[in-house]
Amino acid sequence: MVNPKRKEDDPVGKQVPEQDAGPLTTATDVVRTADLWKLFKLGDEVVKALRGVTVSVRPGEFVCVMGPSGSGKSTLLHLLGGLERPTKGTIELLGQPYAGLTESQLSLLRHQTIGFIFQSFNLIPLLTAVENVELPLMFDDADPGQVKADCRELLTRVGLEHRLDHVPAKMSGGEQQRVAIARALIGGPDLLLADEPTANLDRSNGAAIIRLLTELNHERGMTTVVSTHDASVAEHASRVIEMRDGKVIADSGVVEPDGHGAGSAR
Repeated sequence: MVNPKRKEDDPVGKQVPEQDAGPLTTATDVVRTADLWKLFKLGDEVVKALRGVTVSVRPGEFVCVMGPSGSGKSTLLHLLGGLERPTKGTIELLGQPYAGLTESQLSLLRHQTIGFIFQSFNLIPLLTAVENVELPLMFDDADPGQVKADCRELLTRVGLEHRLDHVPAKMSGGEQQRVAIARALIGGPDLLLADEPTANLDRSNGAAIIRLLTELNHERGMTTVVSTHDASVAEHASRVIEMRDGKVIADSGVVEPDGHGAGSAR
């Protein structure tokens, strides 16, 4: 499958010095945050969407970020994916700090290493399923014939071999989300981020999408972080992080010195 590699002279491939001493990540971290804050101005009020969040995600994990509306889970995913900048705190992806990167460098890093799945699908209405999946690689130096073959292979894997040439309006919500999943995977990302991927689906289609994400995680070892308010999604995860009021209140992946999960606030 097409997976564009970082060139030697890519600015993203060069470490940007941090003001803090030492890297945040260990050899086993895909992404890690330290004391992450995100503040928004809403009229005269300052909204603290994230308050001192420190988390790390290891290779191959299927992490479910749980919490009610307004808990900060979607904001956390947006920051992990480089879609927004934190007000304070540090993020590293595969050892690369986001701090100090220009917008174009961050965009390149995001393109090369992260796949996104959104609750609203974000498909281009006039493009077919294959064309929507091809879109992320449009400007990459890759063989067009191979890209198209890879898109068809991915769409077949997610159960859409009969919808390859259909536009979104001719597909159900569940089918559109499957196209979005294939699009997120086409570049061979190191990290898959899914923000409320079942929110716009009925229970049956939602359950099918989560099963598919779980299968892909097992098959490909794809490090996956899913945000949701649906407790049933957590049943499929290898780890659950619970958030409330912008803070992590429990994390089944935190290990205490006795070897047991802490399950408590960090």
